Amino acid sequence: MATEKEYFTLLHASTDATIFNEWSWVATQQQHNKEDSHLFITYRRKNSGELIAFFAFSLCKEILYTIPVTVCRFLQYPYGDRIGMLIHPDHLHIMETCLADITTELSSHFDIIMWDQWTDTIGLLSRARQWALRNNQKIHIKNTCNCPVVRTKDITKKELDKVISSKSASRIRRLRKKLNNLSHRVVLGSPDPDKLDGILHQIMTTESASWKGEQGVGLFSSSTGAEFFREISHNLMRNNQLFICLLYMDKTLVAYRYGFLFRNTFFDYSLAYLPQYGHLSPGIILLDALFDEAIQQRFEAVDASRVGKVSQNPIKKWATFYIDHYRFYWFGHGLRATLLFYVISNLKPWIKNLQRFTNDLCGKS
Repeated sequence: MATEKEYFTLLHASTDATIFNEWSWVATQQQHNKEDSHLFITYRRKNSGELIAFFAFSLCKEILYTIPVTVCRFLQYPYGDRIGMLIHPDHLHIMETCLADITTELSSHFDIIMWDQWTDTIGLLSRARQWALRNNQKIHIKNTCNCPVVRTKDITKKELDKVISSKSASRIRRLRKKLNNLSHRVVLGSPDPDKLDGILHQIMTTESASWKGEQGVGLFSSSTGAEFFREISHNLMRNNQLFICLLYMDKTLVAYRYGFLFRNTFFDYSLAYLPQYGHLSPGIILLDALFDEAIQQRFEAVDASRVGKVSQNPIKKWATFYIDHYRFYWFGHGLRATLLFYVISNLKPWIKNLQRFTNDLCGKS
């Protein structure tokens, strides 16, 4: 269907591509997909043979809102934080052909298609919506995230610090001063290959002691997640795309920021720290050190990768701009698909509005 070289050429031509569209990420994810999942790929070439579109999905059985259904998702699910559609910007019209392929070929196999964390800057979302309307395809689109991005190229740290409030700047100065009185060490960059497994073990230990470990939502909380991130870390490190920020007290790793480099931008994927060091705000300390490094190394930006709409992620304090993430639902034609359409497009928003009204009412009382 496509060689790695062809895929690489298309990837770097595609405006919305991210680290989660990388060949190594997609290949690793495919190896770690559920045993009962099925791979579906659609692609397009020019008459000359040049690859101009490539979409990969997985189909698997799930239970959504107590309804057993067959779901089609991006192959990168569940670990991909932001997924762009790989389509050459000079051939956007091919999007409609690909959508016809997907919905026709999968019509008897899916109840719902869920494209999570889809970002779009070249009009593909509008094309997909218009195509669905013309073809009487039931859809539902939700803006799930507003991701902050901080420009770090052609700016000084002093200028960047002026972006935040004086209160926040004073707090960071106090944290720096407090930290300087302690025996600590900050390490940033891509680990040496022979040290990576040891560092990942330290990260796993720190994460398991944090609230993420307690709630089972960390990178390494499950055996499948732990194995995936160990493997993807090694794969991305070979291309100098793994970038980790570590804060040590003596020999103890008390906090980390785990992320990736793509198009000279740092994607901030995960953070965890030991709760007993929470008073030092180690996440802020590492973010401050990361900004220093990003400016010195002339990174284009520090990208929060994915942040919930109500999240208090501190990167928002420095944000230069935001990137919207969407969840695009496509519904099949069977009874279960119709029921899901009603639940997702009508019942779920109504319940959320009721909860919001109740919370506001309780707050006022």
